[in-house]
Amino acid sequence: MPVAVSWGDGYHKLLVTGTETIDGQEYIKYINPWGREERMPREEFEARLADINYDPRAQLQASLGGLGGGIVPQPKPTPSHRSDGDLDRERLQRYVQVRG
Repeated sequence: MPVAVSWGDGYHKLLVTGTETIDGQEYIKYINPWGREERMPREEFEARLADINYDPRAQLQASLGGLGGGIVPQPKPTPSHRSDGDLDRERLQRYVQVRG
């Protein structure tokens, strides 16, 4: 999962690849901007986390439970009995009801 973390006076984009526990200490594993795999203690990573890049339309099969909870994104299915036009009409009706 692509993320941004504070680094010095700026930020770095990293690709989180997983988590691991070594001697009871939790670490976040990531690939740095130069392609090197590294790890950072989870507490430090969470404190430096500035942005997460993900698809908010994706439905998660597993609960996050914090970072690295074995998430598997899956797109939300569109009911087969509805057309795009029906969905647009429903959205418009909800908008009118809310806005009055």
